Amino acid sequence: MRIGWICLVVCLLWGCVREQPALDFRVVGYLYGPRMDSLPTLELSGLTHLNYAFANVRPDGRVVLETSDDSVRLRRLAGMRGPEGPRLLLSVGGWTWSDYFSDAALTEASRRRFAESAGSLLVAFELDGLDIDWEYPGQPGEGNVYRAEDRENFTRLLAAVRAMLDALGRAHGRTYLLTIAAAAGPEYLAHVEIDAVQSLVDFINLMTCQLPTTEVMGL
Repeated sequence: MRIGWICLVVCLLWGCVREQPALDFRVVGYLYGPRMDSLPTLELSGLTHLNYAFANVRPDGRVVLETSDDSVRLRRLAGMRGPEGPRLLLSVGGWTWSDYFSDAALTEASRRRFAESAGSLLVAFELDGLDIDWEYPGQPGEGNVYRAEDRENFTRLLAAVRAMLDALGRAHGRTYLLTIAAAAGPEYLAHVEIDAVQSLVDFINLMTCQLPTTEVMGL
């Protein structure tokens, strides 16, 4: 396996059935953007989905690419996949950039700003969907803003993104995916409305990989 894959996971969880591929499993790769620069080629065969990590969440709720290099890398990926390649998703947040998810999810206006700015990136780079990686609702993570209301607001945020993706899909005659990265444990489940969440997403990526501390802090 080439370096650069952060995780390789098989995702089939909680009966999520919005997306029904021909295969009965999904093989999802997470590619941490800067590692692309050391790879002359990328082997995409065997993957059903590839998540590019990460876009950031600003305090006002906007989803942004923090460097011009991200734009270059996303265009490179879009050009490499071909008609049989994996579906490409933009992963938002991660361990380092989940600071302001709680603010983004707090109000109807901030949720709309999050959804619309993320949707603009999908269109600009011809991507197939969004992967929301809030680490974690209702918990401090790496010094994040967090609130007791995050449990309900996470559901509201996903509902706003789902509505935006469905509208975008109707406008462009295609289907856009919505996934999340979820922690494996009761503490995570205590802070999310998992029954409501699973009805909004196409599938859930369950984080079960164990990485060295330096790797985890880089996510």
